[in-house]
Amino acid sequence: MNYCCNLKDKIMSFEDVPTLPVRYQIVEKLGEGHMALVFKVYDHHWQRDVLLKLFKVNNQAAYRREVAVAFALKHENIIECVDTFYIDSGEACLIYEFLSQGTLSTLLVGKPLSRHLVLHLLDDVLSGLIFLHRRFFVHCDLKPDNILLKVDTQTSELRAVIADLGSATPIREARSGKQSIGSPAYTAPERLYEGFNVGSDLYSLGIIAFQLATGHLPFIGGVQEIYRAHLSQMPALNEVEDVDLRHLIAMLLEKDQQKRIHSAVDAQEMVRALLAPIQIDAVTVDCPPMSHAVDHTPKKLQHLHSWPLNYQPKYMTVCGHTPYIGIAHSDYIHFFNAKGKSVGPIMFSHGPYLAEKNGSVVFPDTNSLIRYYPDVALRKSLTIPCKHILNVAVSNHHIAMLDHHQASIYNLDGKLSANFSKQNYALEPSLCAHPEQGFLMSSGLINQDLIWYAESGETLHHWHLGWPILAIVCTENSILAACVSMDGHQLLQFWQLTTTTKREFSESVNIGDVFAANGHLIWARQRGELMVMGDDFQPYTIGELPHNSRLKAVSPSLEHVVSLSNIAQQWQCELWQLMSDGE
Repeated sequence: MNYCCNLKDKIMSFEDVPTLPVRYQIVEKLGEGHMALVFKVYDHHWQRDVLLKLFKVNNQAAYRREVAVAFALKHENIIECVDTFYIDSGEACLIYEFLSQGTLSTLLVGKPLSRHLVLHLLDDVLSGLIFLHRRFFVHCDLKPDNILLKVDTQTSELRAVIADLGSATPIREARSGKQSIGSPAYTAPERLYEGFNVGSDLYSLGIIAFQLATGHLPFIGGVQEIYRAHLSQMPALNEVEDVDLRHLIAMLLEKDQQKRIHSAVDAQEMVRALLAPIQIDAVTVDCPPMSHAVDHTPKKLQHLHSWPLNYQPKYMTVCGHTPYIGIAHSDYIHFFNAKGKSVGPIMFSHGPYLAEKNGSVVFPDTNSLIRYYPDVALRKSLTIPCKHILNVAVSNHHIAMLDHHQASIYNLDGKLSANFSKQNYALEPSLCAHPEQGFLMSSGLINQDLIWYAESGETLHHWHLGWPILAIVCTENSILAACVSMDGHQLLQFWQLTTTTKREFSESVNIGDVFAANGHLIWARQRGELMVMGDDFQPYTIGELPHNSRLKAVSPSLEHVVSLSNIAQQWQCELWQLMSDGE
């Protein structure tokens, strides 16, 4: 039986009805493009609706391109191609699953969607992109019309499925710039002037995310106006009310591919971290009691764990007895446990990050200072201005922050105690709380001066050290400072300071930074020897890091350190334990 018979007069408004194999019955025409017609069709064999894409006779090359991609991709978040054939008139056909909920465009009715729905839809699309990219394809035309919706039978939630595989392009071809430009509103900047890659799909997803979160596109106008906006205009991100979602969209919409989120895997990791539950206690940034006591004197180094990273971190930090490692990009930090497993949500901040002995990490957000406990995913916040912060320190009763132009000291309730001009030039300033009172801050044209300030901003003492200060720490009886030479000799200079005395010694340049923790300075020498120095001002070796490793983070209790190496273009994170006698 021919199931196409008599349908033309009943439901078809077009003239030419294709004659299909007997198992398929045309129900209605859904659309027409310059290459193909699209129909809703009933499949009598499987007793379900399916989607028919019929390629016009003069577009058989497009069919061959799409069929090669469609049957190579089997994933729950990519539309499934189930059959292909030619009809008697010579047209090629593809049969896809039919999703009755329509496209993502049906949800865009001029108002923002909920945070929960936006993140879940992004998670679905990213799952499909990860699969697509791992098979060396770029979608090239990601937009709401090419994302279909279905209902999850178990949760009754909407799920997103990537469609229109005819636009998918092999990555090698994409990088050559041979592929034509996709839909203007969703086109990544690099597609306008050079080859592109998987990051171009992420930019398109950023446009979609903005549209879902605000109800409208970030750029409107004529085609050329939109292209110019993609190249040079920043979207109005302040219209995205959810701060975390705003940061995510900003990273997806970076104009520079090198600054954009590196991969769909990284983007999905961020999305899923935002979906993770987080407790927020917006009361105050509490502080552990400060003490002169050095209760852990490391004597040996023991390797605990290592894991690969897909990128070079901007910052790394380690905190807690467990411990937890924070790995920061340009705009956010993500925490991992001692086995390298991701834990808790992503926290958005440009840094810096101050690890504390109570297992928390303190860092600035735009309008608040955050204290985050990765072991329980608890976040506490204090509303104070925190833009462009270079360093932060917390004492028993006060918080100090430095930017390029000034120092600010606040009470723990957020009330300003002191604010004074303080220029910091090429190097980031050093800062730490003094156990007796106030804070120690580096200053000067090259950070060569160390100044002890009271909470009121009064200067208590001033030391001129000559070279840029890298780290400062208070011991039971003195202050230790580490400086680096600027005269071409590549030396580290160490100082032991009191209000009446100064002692110093120098050694050849280290690899990586000098860190201050628990009354000690710690650094790595050129050959990897890990050095520690405390109140006795006598450096000693506690172990050796692997060749080409750099010391990147030290826990505030001096129990753990983190190093970073690059072997054969692969970044490797290493966690170590610093053990005292008897451990």
